[in-house]
Amino acid sequence: MNREITFKDILELLVSIAEAGYSEYSQIAKSNYEEELKFLFHDLAEMKMRQREIYSHYLNTLSSFYNAKLQGDYRLYMEGLMYTVNNFLDKADINNREEVFVYAFTIEKNAIILLQELKELMPENEGEKVSKILAETHRSVANLFEIKMLRKAS
Repeated sequence: MNREITFKDILELLVSIAEAGYSEYSQIAKSNYEEELKFLFHDLAEMKMRQREIYSHYLNTLSSFYNAKLQGDYRLYMEGLMYTVNNFLDKADINNREEVFVYAFTIEKNAIILLQELKELMPENEGEKVSKILAETHRSVANLFEIKMLRKAS
């Protein structure tokens, strides 16, 4: 895989993550898990829809920035990251409660890494919006971990 990677590629992958997260989180929210977990995944699904709208907006409004190509080791790093994220999305299979958490932690971790990279590449005036998405995603991971640990303790 030796292709050019652009800002647009990163945004498109973030849209894919948001769509996959929304789909899976919505399914989990409708499942037979305990109410606290269903409520959390309902909130996560809504968060993913909001994020998808923001990423789609960026795709439509920052078109002049799309052609910025990543170079050298950074391009290879992003190519590898994008490959592993896509591979995870293609093979994700949730069959039990533990896999629910693994899936959610992995989706959110991948989103955080990509958002941090995106923030570095974005025009400065857009960075604050990405910081808010990062903070929201960090809170979601903290909530997931808290529920997981509470369930483990009981």
